[in-house]
Amino acid sequence: MTINTQKLALQALAGHGHVKPRPDGVRARCGGPAICRVCQQEKAQLEMSQRMDQALHPLDGQHINQGSVDAAAEAYERDFLQAKIDAQSAEIARLRNMAWTNGDILKESQAETVKLRAELAHLRAVLSQALMALEGYLPSHRNDVTDRAIAVARAALSGESNG
Repeated sequence: MTINTQKLALQALAGHGHVKPRPDGVRARCGGPAICRVCQQEKAQLEMSQRMDQALHPLDGQHINQGSVDAAAEAYERDFLQAKIDAQSAEIARLRNMAWTNGDILKESQAETVKLRAELAHLRAVLSQALMALEGYLPSHRNDVTDRAIAVARAALSGESNG
């Protein structure tokens, strides 16, 4: 296989398969020209190629009209640039949507953090009251369970972990 043949084979396999079918029959799961910038560019190139063919090989047997060739080239360039603009616009919209989604997640996370902090403050206050009650419990009624509860409560309130 020559280098040119290899190059052509690789180019045939390079597309996503939606605009120009690939020899291996594979189609990328990209959404096609409606949302995929690669497919949009491929479509614009195919349409330009078809217009150039029509300009270079008129159906009625007339000779090549330079104006038609120039018009086809301008239309190709315009369509190709429009496809790039559309692809970039779609990417901007996707990124904007992702930013909004991430912003919503962040707002929800911040609200959840505020709620959890309030719950933590409440639980610490309740634990503090329970600790005072345990410490004030008559020493004659204390046992290993109450002593352990006092130690765990003190550790929790001081920020330590005491298993």
